[in-house]
Parts: sequence; C-alpha cells; structure tokens
Amino acid sequence: MCGITPTTLSALENDKYTPSRETLKKIAEQLGVAPVILTLDAITVDDIPAEKREEYMALEKLLKAFVSDVNQ
Repeated sequence: MCGITPTTLSALENDKYTPSRETLKKIAEQLGVAPVILTLDAITVDDIPAEKREEYMALEKLLKAFVSDVNQ
C-alpha cells in the first residue's frame, strides 16, 4: 500500500512507529482523506496550550465525531 511495507504498516497500527509527514501524506492520499484526518483522533486535551483548552473542549466532541465518521 502506497510504498509502505507490511512491517511498517503493522508498526504504525501498533503505535511502535511515528510516521513522517510524507508517509502520512501517502497514506491519506491512498485513503482519499486529508492528512489531518489521520492525526485528529490522536489529539488529547494535554496537547492543547492551556490558553486554548476551553475552546478545544467546546469543539472536542464535534472533532472526534467528525473523525469517526470519516474513518468509517
């Protein structure tokens, strides 16, 4: 799939490998989605700067639902 070996794909799926931006672009292109879709689901409130957390919390459920819908 898109030039990624089965070993690398397995490592990605099992959180044992952090892909480069280029790899994410290739995977997203193969799946027909924007690269950001592949990373949105991994964001937690701890990743957000303190001054933006309230805004993030207001959007979090919508973002997670959006990513879930796109991934189905």
